[in-house]
Amino acid sequence: MQLDFISYTGRLPDETHTHAQIVLALEGEMEIEVGGINAKLDVDHCAFVPSGVIHSQQVDKQNKFLVVNCNESELCHSIVDHLTERIFLSTALATRQLLDFAATAQHEHIPLEKISEHWVQLLLASLSPSALSMPWAVFSNMVNRVENSLDQPWSVRMMAEQVGLSQSRFYAVFQKRFKKTPQEWLTGLRIKKAQRWLALTDLPIADLALRVGYSDQSVLTRVMRRTTGLTPAAYRRQQQEFWPKKQEQ
Repeated sequence: MQLDFISYTGRLPDETHTHAQIVLALEGEMEIEVGGINAKLDVDHCAFVPSGVIHSQQVDKQNKFLVVNCNESELCHSIVDHLTERIFLSTALATRQLLDFAATAQHEHIPLEKISEHWVQLLLASLSPSALSMPWAVFSNMVNRVENSLDQPWSVRMMAEQVGLSQSRFYAVFQKRFKKTPQEWLTGLRIKKAQRWLALTDLPIADLALRVGYSDQSVLTRVMRRTTGLTPAAYRRQQQEFWPKKQEQ
């Protein structure tokens, strides 16, 4: 697989390739025709060009695209069928974040071959139909387990194992379903639980930190200040003016 950053000018004549292409916009727009079907590509819309299919492009303004060249034989058949059936797709949040990462890598002069293999797998996962169709029950069990054991050292790998996915696929599927990364979601759970105990109990902050999964009070303080603007002690003083104290186990 190969990643190419390309800026197009004017109208390009009809062409075909012996490999497939995924065309993703980083900046600007493109009028493209794939197999006789016309569409506009921009940062919210991308295209899959199957091998051997005639396509042409028209560009009038400044633009920058990332083109992924890949052999269809290297891709999962279900993904190829999904992309071929649709040709034009909406660019999901996870896909846009992957594009931002690739653009940053190029800006930092990181050789694309160093990231291409894993990056492309994440991209395909973000475009995969399973990223949208996985039953909620699969995630519901994982969510319940994490919520009921926040004191455990949950990692992306551990959560992925709960739903039977690889880490990369889990990350992409999770972002599509929850609109945030697994780490952001987990931090949110821990801080909400900490806030509840701070408001309703007299538990020492050091003990409370351990109960919500932080190694010590200083880590909880740092994360809580970053996410809420308040330290645990300041939040407790603020909230206990309004909430009755109640020891909660």
